[in-house]
Amino acid sequence: MNPADHPIQKYAGANPVARSADVRVFVHLHIPKNAGTTLNDIFRRSFGDGFRNIHALYGHAYKGHWPVADFIAAVTSQPPGATLISNHHILMPPPEACRRHGLSFFTIIREPVERIVSLYHYERKWSKLAPERYCADHPSQLPFEKYVEARMAMDDHLCDWQTRDLCGKADLDAAKAVLDRCDCVGVTDQFDRFLLCLRSVMHPLRLKVFYERKNTSPGRDATLATMTPELRRRLRDWNRLDHELHRYAAERLRSQAGKAGVTDAAVRRFQIANRFNTARLRAYRRVRGGLGSLARKVIPR
Repeated sequence: MNPADHPIQKYAGANPVARSADVRVFVHLHIPKNAGTTLNDIFRRSFGDGFRNIHALYGHAYKGHWPVADFIAAVTSQPPGATLISNHHILMPPPEACRRHGLSFFTIIREPVERIVSLYHYERKWSKLAPERYCADHPSQLPFEKYVEARMAMDDHLCDWQTRDLCGKADLDAAKAVLDRCDCVGVTDQFDRFLLCLRSVMHPLRLKVFYERKNTSPGRDATLATMTPELRRRLRDWNRLDHELHRYAAERLRSQAGKAGVTDAAVRRFQIANRFNTARLRAYRRVRGGLGSLARKVIPR
């Protein structure tokens, strides 16, 4: 690759901005299908231009994980004011590099069978909406059980993906070590507790934790409900490492919540407030949409 065409140079320009070591930058280790779209919406509303979603930086230059040196180069190339960076397939740099560049990491883990079902519905949707990304005969157009068989024949995306995404290999101890170095760890089935812990970790930055779920799969619950016990056992067998990683992450979250004072009562209060806020926003959007429709009818063009 011509140095001038290197993705970092294209993104950063000729004079990348060096970050001061005393400037803290949070990095979201965004494992696909783990509530990342909802989180990124929260980050965008909270930090505006200080939030950098750099998924598209490399395009197809790399398959799989970023080289650590290139990720560090991307971080140091961010314009001043970058507060939070999110990206898929990041390998956590060595501790000294994280200290030198003021990097703080966090991530969220999902129960592996639920994650596979979510992936199925995600691919099923996008194989229809964006056929250029997925071939017309993609396995996601099959019933779920047949999808599992066909998808397993394609690649290893249904086997311990989260463990390998965190550390680059099917090594549970290495993946746990990544979680141990994160400032905050969550699980999707305790998303609200995780948000409150993350807000505490990010203080004095103001994380706007009210949210509406994004990128949800309408058929997920039905697929889970109709899954045969045999298929569920097979999926769990293929994801023994991810299952243990999820359990370990849940323990980490409980420990963090205890230290941060995030009690069950605090989580319930937040859930009630978040439901109220969501209802308020939906009502506002309905009224605004109705007024806009009325204005278009009354005011001649």
